Amino acid sequence: RLINDILDVGKLEASSVIFEFAPTDLRATAEQTIDANRALAEEQGVSVRLDTRSPNFWVRADPDRLIQVLTNLLSNAIKFSPRDGEVVVTIVRRPLTGYVTVHDHGPGIPEEFKARIFGKFEQAKVNGSQQKTGSGLGLNIVANIVTQHAGSFGYSDAPGGGTIFHFEIPLWNADRVGTPALSQDALTP
Repeated sequence: RLINDILDVGKLEASSVIFEFAPTDLRATAEQTIDANRALAEEQGVSVRLDTRSPNFWVRADPDRLIQVLTNLLSNAIKFSPRDGEVVVTIVRRPLTGYVTVHDHGPGIPEEFKARIFGKFEQAKVNGSQQKTGSGLGLNIVANIVTQHAGSFGYSDAPGGGTIFHFEIPLWNADRVGTPALSQDALTP
């Protein structure tokens, strides 16, 4: 995985990754990614769920790269969550974008690490513990992919502890002024 992460970062930074943007069902993609990460969550004793209020709608995305973003965020949230903890993914439709949060109930991000969190090969020590396993490239990859989607990303401390990572990418027809973004029904024959 480390080799794949290093290759991905190099390609993303060199703008040599070809993105294949298509109308992508954001909720279905999140559900698929949660299912694909369920074994890791069970192994760590953590539950993962999609907020039931998350609506169906279409975003302009490369589906494989969107899965990569969600996988990196989920695996970090699972890794830093306490046993019997919960990770919640929430999707919100905004006027021109789809907004996704991944909320964990872990120890949060140490203050001294916050300025470097999206850097390459950066890993935080939490509460004096050893670094968690991983390449330290996952959040850098997230930042690069979301940027290539003309989106934004970030994080905040969660009330009561933990961290909420978020990203936002354009709806499918958001670039056409005056054209409403496609709904689920508009793409269903």
